Amino acid sequence: MKTTALHAIHVAQGAKMVDFAGYHMPMVYSSVKEEHLWVRQEVGLFDVSHMGLFKISGELASQSLQEIFSNDVNKLSIGKAHYTLLLNETGGIVDDLLLYRMTANEYLAVVNAANIAKDWDHIVDNKKTEALWENLSDDWSILALQGPRSTEVMQHILNESSSSLSSLNDCCPVTFSTGAKGYVARTGYTGEVGYEIIIPQGDTNGLWEILEEGEHNLRLIGLGARDTLRTEMGFCLYGQDIDENKSPKEAGLMWAVHAQGHFLGKAALDLQNPGKKRLGFVLDSYRIARPGQAILHPETLETLGEITSGCPSFSTEQSIAIGYIDADLEKSLNHVLVDIRGKHIAAQRSKMPFYKISAQHA
Repeated sequence: MKTTALHAIHVAQGAKMVDFAGYHMPMVYSSVKEEHLWVRQEVGLFDVSHMGLFKISGELASQSLQEIFSNDVNKLSIGKAHYTLLLNETGGIVDDLLLYRMTANEYLAVVNAANIAKDWDHIVDNKKTEALWENLSDDWSILALQGPRSTEVMQHILNESSSSLSSLNDCCPVTFSTGAKGYVARTGYTGEVGYEIIIPQGDTNGLWEILEEGEHNLRLIGLGARDTLRTEMGFCLYGQDIDENKSPKEAGLMWAVHAQGHFLGKAALDLQNPGKKRLGFVLDSYRIARPGQAILHPETLETLGEITSGCPSFSTEQSIAIGYIDADLEKSLNHVLVDIRGKHIAAQRSKMPFYKISAQHA
């Protein structure tokens, strides 16, 4: 099993460690609720170094990327990031990822941990325009600094001003106060103000020492709270909410698809009539809906679809869920039942995100 550069720190701090995508990763340090609320109110650091990192460079990098990914690469300015999808020939989602344009001809792509090898092979098999594609996944760490006080901490660990990271989706190469060189992006998976730090593995512990020394009351946060935070925002989790059998039309991700683009899977996507739609639900109970549980018609008890994500929303004190129902019922059905171990629990349709970030924190 692989470990990240901060593995010894996680163990020393008493984290419950689990096998996740082939890595020994921290699931929780204290409690998921406590860590979740800490990120919403203060600042937390997630070790997400199990995520994959690809570098794409060269004069034809943007053209090569546009053939593979769904979003409009040509609209991605230098110093900006955007969400995009990697599709298969039938329009199914192979992965969702963030693409960063660091310089005119240099891009970084952060892909899901369990999909690194699959994504790489899929790209190599389907790219046409020659550009330099490098898989840097084993050599770099990725840390996510998230929460209302994250800007304060970021200013402490950078050698230069953080003014170029003032807006959502900003990104740039940086020099850290340790002297290490890497990248920082104003992105994250929690909805809070946050930064994702990409740093060489060998420099990671030095950066942690600087973070730990600072009087910021910073806490390490596990993958359990990462999941509840992202669910509150209605963000998709690959392998649960989206996969190769679901399309951007079904998942509500067409905003990440270049309408006039010509990329892998686009022709099939254009012809697709989606049978399901991804929706949010709030349960009339504190019971938790789990992936695979049936969504039922409130009168006929007919199965309409299934839950793909569910958890307690610690920020709103509700039970929330994400699932797919028959597309032809999307506009007419606002109340459903969820079959939780034989109990039919009422649930109401809800817009996502389930939790609205405070304007002062956005």
